Amino acid sequence: MSGSGQTSTPSEPKKKNKATIILLVVLIVVVLVAAGVIIYLLTREDDKPDDGPPDGRGTVVTEDNLDEVLKATQNPDAYYTTSMSIDWHFKGKKSSDAFVENVTKNSRTVYFDLVRTDTGEMIYSSAYIPVGKKLNGVTLEKELEPGTYDTIMTYHLVDDDKKEVASLSVGLTIFVE
Repeated sequence: MSGSGQTSTPSEPKKKNKATIILLVVLIVVVLVAAGVIIYLLTREDDKPDDGPPDGRGTVVTEDNLDEVLKATQNPDAYYTTSMSIDWHFKGKKSSDAFVENVTKNSRTVYFDLVRTDTGEMIYSSAYIPVGKKLNGVTLEKELEPGTYDTIMTYHLVDDDKKEVASLSVGLTIFVE
C-alpha cells in the first residue's frame, strides 16, 4: 500500500469557489453603493442660495438691496479717503517726499503699516494721525539695499480708545537709492 495518508473530499473545492463568489458579490455591492453615493453628492442641488464668498467680500448691488447698501455707506467706518504722495523715494532710511494726510472728510484717527510683499517684513509703522493732520517724511525702521520694493500699506482706523474698527490696504512701490 502506498499513499500519502491524506484524503481529500470532493466538497473542499466547492466551498472555496462558493466563498470566492460571495466575496466578489459583496465587493461589487460595496462598489455600486459607493458609486451611487458619489453620483448623488456630485449631482444634488444645494439648498442654500449663492450669497457670494463666505467671508463677506464684495456686495452685488441690485434693486432689492440698493437702500440697504446706501445706508451702509453712510456709516463713517464704511469708507476712508486717502491722501498721500504716490512715489516714495528713500536715501538710506529717510524719505523727504513721503506724506500721508488724514483728510477732514474722514471721521477716524488712523495709523498705517508698511510691509514688504516679497518677505512679509514690516518696514514702517506710523504714529497715530488724527483727522485733519498730515504726516510728513517717513524713516524706515531698517535700511534697505538700493532698489525698488513692492509693499502693502495697511491703514488702520481706530476709535477714541485706539482700538481698530476698520482697515484698508493698498499697494505702494518704494524706491531706495
